[in-house]
Amino acid sequence: MKKIKLKKKVNKVKKENKTTSQFKKNWQKGNIFEKVLIVIMLLLVGGFACGLAFFIYVVIAAPKFDPQSLYTKEASILFDSKGEELARLGTENRQKVTYDELPEVFIDALVATEDSRYFQHSGVDMARFLKATIGQVFGQSGAGGASTLTMQVAKQRLTNSEASGIKGIIRKFTDVYLSVFVLEKKYSKEQLIEFYVNIPYLGSGSYGIEQASQVYFGKSASELSLPEAATIAGLFQAPVAYDPFDYPEKAESRRNQVLNLMKRHGYISEEECEIAKSIPLKSLLVESESTTNQFQGFIDTVVEEVIDRTGKNPYETPMSIKTTMVREKQEAINNIYNGTTYKWLNDTVQAGIAVVDNDNGSLIAVGAGRNRKRLREYNYATMIKRHPGSTAKPIFDYGPAIEYLNWSTGKMIIDDKYTYSGGGYLKNWDNGYKGIMTIETALGSSRNIPALQAFQAVSQSQIKTFVTNLGITPEYENGFINEAHSIGGFNGTNPLEMAAAYATFARGGIYIEPYSFTSAEFLDTGEVYTVTPEKRTVMSEATAYMINIILRNAVTNNYVSAGSKSGTDIASKTGTSTIDSKYIKSLGIKGDVIGDSWQMVYSPDYTIGLWIGYKETTKETYLLNSDAGKIKKPMVRQLIKDIFETNSRWKQPSSVVTAEVELGTEPLALASAATPSNLRTTAYFKKGTVPSEESFRFSQLENPTNLKANYLLGAVELSWEDIATPKAIDEAYLKEYFDEGYKPWSDKYYEERITYNANNIGTNGYHVYITVNGNTTDLGFTTNNKFTYTGLLSSKATFTVKSAYSKFKNNMSSGISVTVNPDGNSSSGNAEITLNGNSKMTVSEYYNMINNDTNKSPVKVVNNGIDVTNQADIKNYCSDQNNNSIDCKSLDCNSSYTIIHNITYNGKTKSFTRTLTNGC
Repeated sequence: MKKIKLKKKVNKVKKENKTTSQFKKNWQKGNIFEKVLIVIMLLLVGGFACGLAFFIYVVIAAPKFDPQSLYTKEASILFDSKGEELARLGTENRQKVTYDELPEVFIDALVATEDSRYFQHSGVDMARFLKATIGQVFGQSGAGGASTLTMQVAKQRLTNSEASGIKGIIRKFTDVYLSVFVLEKKYSKEQLIEFYVNIPYLGSGSYGIEQASQVYFGKSASELSLPEAATIAGLFQAPVAYDPFDYPEKAESRRNQVLNLMKRHGYISEEECEIAKSIPLKSLLVESESTTNQFQGFIDTVVEEVIDRTGKNPYETPMSIKTTMVREKQEAINNIYNGTTYKWLNDTVQAGIAVVDNDNGSLIAVGAGRNRKRLREYNYATMIKRHPGSTAKPIFDYGPAIEYLNWSTGKMIIDDKYTYSGGGYLKNWDNGYKGIMTIETALGSSRNIPALQAFQAVSQSQIKTFVTNLGITPEYENGFINEAHSIGGFNGTNPLEMAAAYATFARGGIYIEPYSFTSAEFLDTGEVYTVTPEKRTVMSEATAYMINIILRNAVTNNYVSAGSKSGTDIASKTGTSTIDSKYIKSLGIKGDVIGDSWQMVYSPDYTIGLWIGYKETTKETYLLNSDAGKIKKPMVRQLIKDIFETNSRWKQPSSVVTAEVELGTEPLALASAATPSNLRTTAYFKKGTVPSEESFRFSQLENPTNLKANYLLGAVELSWEDIATPKAIDEAYLKEYFDEGYKPWSDKYYEERITYNANNIGTNGYHVYITVNGNTTDLGFTTNNKFTYTGLLSSKATFTVKSAYSKFKNNMSSGISVTVNPDGNSSSGNAEITLNGNSKMTVSEYYNMINNDTNKSPVKVVNNGIDVTNQADIKNYCSDQNNNSIDCKSLDCNSSYTIIHNITYNGKTKSFTRTLTNGC
């Protein structure tokens, strides 16, 4: 039996091989048409099989529909940083309406806007669906727009909002299946509309049409007018972007779009459309009611971040969220906003505050805005995009310059009339100029012109890298960052972004992406989303520390008002944005009107970003510069008092060193011993970049040379050789110096230096002193190289001559001296004159001696132990073997000579005869 089975199996294999071989032969014999037809049939069969498998997968994986789950969800729970419950978020308080309670005008608006063929299809609009699906196959996330009302009901509660790639395709087919085979089979069109209008979030904390009607218009949905119905119908796709309270202009524009669609589809006439559009939306809105949770601002901040990171709304998807809110710090801000610890200027001025923990980058407290009355209302700490003014200077200007150009805090910069690269003069806040200063003074006192120069000194790519790594997004104009960024003139930022950027300085150069929660657990699945904030090194620790020191000194030097905290370093920078003068004039407003007022204030522990302003500048609501100061100063002091820790200092890193430098030097030079106190400062440097040269401006003058004294007939005649004109007052040298380092203001500051020298330095000359019996007397100043003393000498006297200026005396030279005896026998004191070398030597030995670095003279004169050879009068007389006089500089080593050395010093004369023999 086994043999028979084996034989059958072998025969079967042979038969299969024969079949395969036959197929190959037939395929090779077949024509191209037959081959294409076979391939098409195989593809159709394969495609059908794949499609069937895909459909089965969609059916099996599709969620079960329970109408009760549309409205009832477990609440999301938020916890503060210590794990204490902060709030519960849910949608149980929605007010449901039936189809019969909906006004016809709203149904018309909804259908015209969301699904114009809603009552004709059976859950899916195939033409639109196929178009969107093909677009998603090719990765076009914007190829949507095919969802019908029925499909959106499925998406809102049963699937998700995935819109691209294979997941987007699966989600859309799941929506189709649920719409066609579940929802449209079980429920009427009217019931589906009920589901659709009662489910979604419609802005300002409202869920469903009834709550939205009450919140925005103070009436039931059944009472909505045409413009009101059109407004709510326009909210379904983008409730936050078209929130009528936060964005009334956008909401009105969206309403008008809806009205136009209603007209197009025949629901209203042209006249009805125009009448409805003519009604201002603001005139229809009611004053919103206040929310109850005292921490709503922080809650709203967390909710927006959760949505941004996870794509899920905690109000709709139950979660357990661990936030970073520090309750006592948040309460400090709450007390400012509610007037407990701070008195506001008026009821309409707004403020946005963000407090960041420098240690871990977390957001610990938020001031989202005043008089907030609704859930998820506009957040002035995180949503505004306002010009930051001068608070941008450490970010766009001085931070990059210190980081990439190794500028020190003592780097010279000039505040004077200056233009942008493209033309147009830049002004300072006081419309004046302060001239030469350090970057520490320039940044601390917020001078605009030096800031622009710093911006221009660094490359565009370096600025872009530095700024974007700090989480700030600049504007680009033809690929370049506009120079207006140097003073904060760009599309804008908000307190949270700025606090995160400044916290980078505080923590030593490491940026941490700000975050308001650490984890979110989805209660229905147990899945946990953990926040891992992005960290990156933006700058060196040295750069960060030097910015901290500059801004700390801005506070201690009273450039910035920021209060104090015992034992704590506090750094701060203010900023102001301007408003176009033509616009101000059109409003008829007088005074120094500004758009925004900022203050960044930080310590080693926390960073606070503060913005003050109005929602918009109008004739009734505008901010004066003087009022901004009144608002900020007491507020910042209160924030520091309640939020900052005591006894917290920055520690100077080993990569930073200090040196005392002279102001106004370019390149920067060390201060000399005589540099005046008002022209010296202690500057911070990156290690290895301290200048090695001392400033020449006030350096000690050189001594005159060859001082001689002749005592004759009771008078002492002094003479000496002049020093070269010092660089500090050499006008030719100074002209070159200023032309090189002070452009484009070289002529101005050259003239200022000349004037300064004339008033404070004077001309170069010499001070003459006499010392008798230990008592020294100043004999006066002279610009000559001669001086005659006619006083009575009763004993030996020492005369000293010092190089000096006529006015500035602190850098006089050490002086040279000569001693005179009054007996007339000798005015050389203890002078000793000797011969250098031997009295007999070869010509070669003599030349070697006088060319030696040590001697360089055939004789030596010493007076009171001091070598005064260069002050003696030395004459050399040379003769050959035939007693013919010859030039002593042209001796031949093949001949012999006689040299007579005559030396005179202070009236003492001595001669030496030296014999030179031939010898090379």
